[in-house]
Amino acid sequence: MLSISTCARIQMLLAIPYPVTIQERSPPGRSSMCGEGTLLDLIGLIYDAAANPDLWSVFLERFADVVSGACTQIILINVFSQKCNLAASVCSDPSFEKQYNDHYAELDYWGIQGKPLCQTRNVLTSHTICPDEDLAKSAFPNDVLRHTNAFHILATIVLREDSLVGFLTSLRPKSAPAFGESETSLLKTLTPHLHRALQLHGKISRVQADLAAQTDVFNHLPFGVIMVNEKAEVLQTNTSAEALIHQQDGLRIGPKGLYAARPQENIVLRQFIRNAAMTGVRRGRHPGGTLSLSRPSHRRPLAVMVVPLSSRGNANFLGGLRAAAAIFVNDPETEPEGNEEALGRLYGLTPAEARLATILMQGKSLQEAAEKLELSFHTVRNQLKMILEKTGTHRQGELLRLLLTSPASLRTV
Repeated sequence: MLSISTCARIQMLLAIPYPVTIQERSPPGRSSMCGEGTLLDLIGLIYDAAANPDLWSVFLERFADVVSGACTQIILINVFSQKCNLAASVCSDPSFEKQYNDHYAELDYWGIQGKPLCQTRNVLTSHTICPDEDLAKSAFPNDVLRHTNAFHILATIVLREDSLVGFLTSLRPKSAPAFGESETSLLKTLTPHLHRALQLHGKISRVQADLAAQTDVFNHLPFGVIMVNEKAEVLQTNTSAEALIHQQDGLRIGPKGLYAARPQENIVLRQFIRNAAMTGVRRGRHPGGTLSLSRPSHRRPLAVMVVPLSSRGNANFLGGLRAAAAIFVNDPETEPEGNEEALGRLYGLTPAEARLATILMQGKSLQEAAEKLELSFHTVRNQLKMILEKTGTHRQGELLRLLLTSPASLRTV
């Protein structure tokens, strides 16, 4: 998200952004009446941008051409977090922003005079905010607008909903005519569509944030998770599963989904997945199953559990795809990655105690831990006593059960 500027904080309720130096387009004149084809084109561009924020500049460029505007921008601000959810502009010079914040914000005559007029979907022009002669008498044009080559403004508050405020503005230089009825009428026609587009943008942004958070949690799990659809096709894997599949040692992804290394085990695995997936889409009642998968490397077998998933409840997490079954995979050869910092914070362990705890979480004996840490057995035994006391446990097995089920056992990504 973009940080909100000082001037935007002042003007976010006024639908007037900070002035920016206008980079001249072709000499602007009064825009001609907007035809039906142009109007439909603009509306289409608005909804394209709602789905893909990178396309707001395409809409703004087209809108600026139609209204003969120069600098044109749209901003969506969260007034509580003081962040811009969306900020796009064309023909602007951001280098003027700091000057405006430091020297000119308090002189903004448009902001001062326009505040009483700024209702949602109310379209304003510079002469409806204040007569040009009054503007010319203020310090604003001489001290501010002369730096930006701007004199005429067309503006509207598109959205004011909960913590969000969205507005669109377009500027013209003094050498151009003021915005007139045709531009005002066009913006009034577009404002409901802009309103809906910014609402949609906000919802999409929230879904994307939730999806990113869920994916992050998914990837912190210390075991593999593979999501498949009703055809047993792989939809998503977490980081642990990707590492296992990359090894090609007992489990791989083929043209039709997951495959085990041995034919007989593969038949059972595929049947479990198929049955669980049918249950997930409400066309069966099989609960899935568990099995061990042999490995060509002769390392210990992979432990696999297949379970049905409700395909109706996970589409958002998978970006619209619907998983019908999940396969959980544990590699007994993988050593748990105890998080020393987390152990210290959770249980008040010293760095030395946390290091010992992480080694014990990997299944090492106390003697092996002493050798790895290059300490005497007496020293690590005393450290273990302190760990047991701080964690409220009494035996090493009880300690390991606590540590391996704590947040400190989650993998770092």
